[in-house]
Amino acid sequence: MEKKMTTMIAAVAVVAVVLVAGAFVILNNDDDGTKNAAIASQLQIRGNANDDYTIDGKDLDIVNDVIAPKFCAC
Repeated sequence: MEKKMTTMIAAVAVVAVVLVAGAFVILNNDDDGTKNAAIASQLQIRGNANDDYTIDGKDLDIVNDVIAPKFCAC
């Protein structure tokens, strides 16, 4: 009987923790819908040549131009 009561208390505790965590995630949603939200700390990613938080073809164009410039002032 005591083992059954302990199991029941543990199950209730787990459900309570899951509910509190779910409520925290749902109620703490500060997303304002913008693509580039303010970033509190920046992660330095090599390859993001134009610092727009997106690695795309524009970055590749900049890197390729540094490697083989389109215009040579030779």
